[in-house]
Amino acid sequence: VAAHWEEASRRHRMLVDASIFTDMGREFKSTYPACIAFKAAELQDPELAKKYLRRLREAAAAEHRFIHKVEVQAELAEEVGFDRERFLADIESGRAEKEFRKDLAICRDEEVSGFPSFAIRRVSDGETLRFDFYMSSIAMIEQFHRLVGDELVARELNPTKENILAFVGKYGKVAVREVGELFMIAFGDAREKLDALVEEGKLERQQAGNGVFYLKAS
Repeated sequence: VAAHWEEASRRHRMLVDASIFTDMGREFKSTYPACIAFKAAELQDPELAKKYLRRLREAAAAEHRFIHKVEVQAELAEEVGFDRERFLADIESGRAEKEFRKDLAICRDEEVSGFPSFAIRRVSDGETLRFDFYMSSIAMIEQFHRLVGDELVARELNPTKENILAFVGKYGKVAVREVGELFMIAFGDAREKLDALVEEGKLERQQAGNGVFYLKAS
C-alpha cells in the first residue's frame, strides 16, 4: 500500500506520508473506526462534520496521525470545534456505529464497490448518474451539464489573491494541487501565486508528508 500511495502521489500531486503504513504495523485492523468517528461528528453538526472529514484525511494521508485511534479522533474533533465529551459518548454508546452501519447498508444495496463513488441526482425527477472511479473536476462538471443542461450556470472563479485567501480560510490549509484544480490553472502557476502570498506575509507553509500545506499566517 505504501508503494502504491507514493506512486499515486507522483500522479495526483497531493501530499502523502506513506511511512504511516509501515509504522502502524499490525495494530491497524480496519478503516471502520475512522468512519464511525465521522458519523459521531455528523450527529453533532452535519456541516461541521464535512470539515472534520477533511481533517481526518489530512491527518492520515500527510501528517502521520493514526486516525483509527479514538484519542486521535477526539483530538481532531475538538480542534475542528466539536464537543469532545459528546463526541466520545456517541462513539462509546454505539450510536455512531449504528449510523455508520446504515450507510454500509445503502452502499451494499446500491452495489457500490469502487472508491471514490459518486451519485449525481436530479431533484425534479430523480434521474441519477453514477460513477465508481476517479474523474477530474472538468469531467465531473461535464456530467453535471449532461444531467441538467443549461440550468446549471457555473460561478466564475478567478485566481485573485482575495479568492485564494478565502479558499485557504475556508479549509484551514490547502495544497497547491487543490488551488490549481479549483481555479483551473497549472500546478506551477498555483504554486507561484501561493508563494507570492507567503512573501507578502499573508500565508505560511507547513511541511507535511512529501510536500507542504499553505495556511493563513499566524
